[in-house]
Amino acid sequence: MILDLDFLKEHLDGFRLERSIKFHEGVIFSKRYNFWFDHNFKSNLNSIFKIFDYLENQHKWQFDYSIINHYINQNFDFTKIKFLVFGTDIREKMIDSRVKIWLIIMDYPQKRAELQADPEFTKDLRELAYNDVFLFGFDFNFNGTSKIKLYPAVYRFDLDNPALEKILQKILCNDSLFLMRHTCQTHITTNKQGLVIHFHPQHMLRFIEIMALENIISDAVHQNMLDLYSSLPDNRYDDQVLSLQEIEIQNRSISNFSLYKMYSS
Repeated sequence: MILDLDFLKEHLDGFRLERSIKFHEGVIFSKRYNFWFDHNFKSNLNSIFKIFDYLENQHKWQFDYSIINHYINQNFDFTKIKFLVFGTDIREKMIDSRVKIWLIIMDYPQKRAELQADPEFTKDLRELAYNDVFLFGFDFNFNGTSKIKLYPAVYRFDLDNPALEKILQKILCNDSLFLMRHTCQTHITTNKQGLVIHFHPQHMLRFIEIMALENIISDAVHQNMLDLYSSLPDNRYDDQVLSLQEIEIQNRSISNFSLYKMYSS
């Protein structure tokens, strides 16, 4: 099997594992793994690119490195990295699969300003990119295309800032703001359907119950979330994430979601 977990563990070292499961249009995608590194960023990035080389040699395709080479170039300051992440999202049709590289940088205003100027960064997201800790990444699709992804963070205590609250009220619905107040932090990004909110609740099951009690999710979706969450290994974890489409939250028509659980080392 291409990029199964055992293969990846053999070729990567010194990581924390995050497992993910996606529910999209009634289909479950479970071959999703993220590997988090907090040290040796250059050598770990080289190990990641060796996996890219393996994929290209084995399957005779070529990834598009133009975007990552633009931002992670010879002038990039690796001392500003807080975390490096390598992710996989393997689908039944290989052409629909992708691998991902994310970076969390800290105290790197020059790079953050450069990223904020990217056309992928909408005006709404640009207004939210106020934090010195900044998450961005790159999707490498098996069809040969690539894309930059930007994820400004909003922390729970930031919601008490009147200026930021005004920005959030302009771009998010009331239900999204309500749910954000029941999390430690959120990351906000975009896809073809609009804004995507990545909620980081301290207690995932409690968070899911709040959505059910407030009728933000249907009984069927409530049960799907509980079932899929229980399918993730119940090991000790450091972080959990639930990703939802903002337009589906607004319409109270949630039918697509992703769950993530990062395990303790």
